Amino acid sequence: MKAEEKKHTQLLTIVHKITHRIISILELQKLLQATVTDIQKHLGYYNVTLLLLNKETNELGRQAMAGAYAEIAPLDYHQKVGEGLIGWVAQTGESLLVNDVQSDPRYLVGFGKTVPTRSELCVPIKLEGEVIAVLDVQEPQVNGFTKNDLKILETLAEQIAVAIKNAEYYEKLQTEIRERVKTEQALRKSLEEKEILLKEMHHRVKNNLNMISSIINMERNRVPGTATDRILSNIQNRIKAIGLIHQNLYTGKHIDRVSVKTYCEELIRQIQLSFSPALIQIEKSIEDMDLPIHLALPCGLLLTELLTNALKYAFPEKRTGKIFIQFKKISSSAKEPYVELLVKDNGIGLPKHVSWKNPESMGFRLIHALSQQLHGALRIQSKHGTECGIRFPLKTKPK
Repeated sequence: MKAEEKKHTQLLTIVHKITHRIISILELQKLLQATVTDIQKHLGYYNVTLLLLNKETNELGRQAMAGAYAEIAPLDYHQKVGEGLIGWVAQTGESLLVNDVQSDPRYLVGFGKTVPTRSELCVPIKLEGEVIAVLDVQEPQVNGFTKNDLKILETLAEQIAVAIKNAEYYEKLQTEIRERVKTEQALRKSLEEKEILLKEMHHRVKNNLNMISSIINMERNRVPGTATDRILSNIQNRIKAIGLIHQNLYTGKHIDRVSVKTYCEELIRQIQLSFSPALIQIEKSIEDMDLPIHLALPCGLLLTELLTNALKYAFPEKRTGKIFIQFKKISSSAKEPYVELLVKDNGIGLPKHVSWKNPESMGFRLIHALSQQLHGALRIQSKHGTECGIRFPLKTKPK
């Protein structure tokens, strides 16, 4: 009895060792081959084969083999469900121990060659009650197996089923990951192509606006110092404000947002150059933030109008003075962030006959229209110079 108990303990140790190894393998083919190799090596069977069931063809196909027949059995060997001992097990879902295959009419030599098999043991591998594979072992002598062998292989079959399920799930996840990566790469490529296209579009728009500005400049040279020249100059500055937006979009990091600080500082520099007011000092306090195109463009046009008006009218007769420009984000009590653009000067202020609430000039009408486009609140006061502020919600949607 002690010898049998010792042998039983050794077998349990072997089963545990095989189980521990196979459940750690997640690639299906490696799992199947490791399973038959370990069973053949540790339990000493003559030949071990594992065949997976293909439900579509109703056939069992060789997936892994170890032992005497590994070299002679074709790699694409398959057997129909119901044919031979293996097929019978797949069909019935029951284990089968035949200790003399020559006396069993179900026995089938599937390779088309003579093999020395005399005993065969087949065990179904099931998942949720359905056969998914068959584990087959063979011996060259009669009475090659005992009921103990049957119990060991049935125990292993349960663990193999779990390992196959894990491997198939892992393989499915890997396939999904590969498909997702492939899709993401395709999307990334598409986005990169669209980004290049958009940048090229912004570049061409900027070039076209530059061409229009150049044509206007030619016309201004024909009528210098006249009312027409002043009108064309205002139009030219507005075109520059729009063109600068497109320049920032094709040279910046983003194709849908503009750096306010970079944009405003360059816009101020260009407007200064067009007036060359040596006696007027401009101070700036511009917060570094990004604005979407539908907000940045009207902001740029507003800044152009307000700064142009200050440079043209606040300091007549070559007076000295200061213009202060502020652009900042403000948090309100409603927790909805606002942005405020402020332009103020210490010049002579607005003429008494000018009403900014009922504007007649093109500049003031444009300021009103742009403020409404931003859903902003416009305020203008003229006590010690002129101060104009526009506060608008940062989440203003494009019209």
